[in-house]
Amino acid sequence: MTNYQKIAIITLKLGIAFVFLYAAIASLNHPTSYIDFFPHTIRGLIPDVWLTASFAFLEICLVGWLLLSKRALYPASILAILLIAIVVSNLNLFPILFRNVGIFSAVIALIILDFGNKNGP
Repeated sequence: MTNYQKIAIITLKLGIAFVFLYAAIASLNHPTSYIDFFPHTIRGLIPDVWLTASFAFLEICLVGWLLLSKRALYPASILAILLIAIVVSNLNLFPILFRNVGIFSAVIALIILDFGNKNGP
């Protein structure tokens, strides 16, 4: 792996981590602003505040795993699935969520760069 590839992986990890960490902290500070992104079928199972807090905790754990792990393949794959789920379950909010497509592309680029790398950057 070249130094350029290592720098690209680190840059993608930091950028992706920032986006998910920001979303997690913002949803903890303003849970009512984020609750509408959850499908209504899930919202009835537990209180809204607990739902947003649980999802924020999941995002924070995935960010930690992404940043602390030598391999980005597994946490990035889970993040990619989360992004797809958020966009697909909220197609009516696509004018707001279109940015997630770009974030998804960055996550896929990270997966591709990391896929053949067995030792990490």
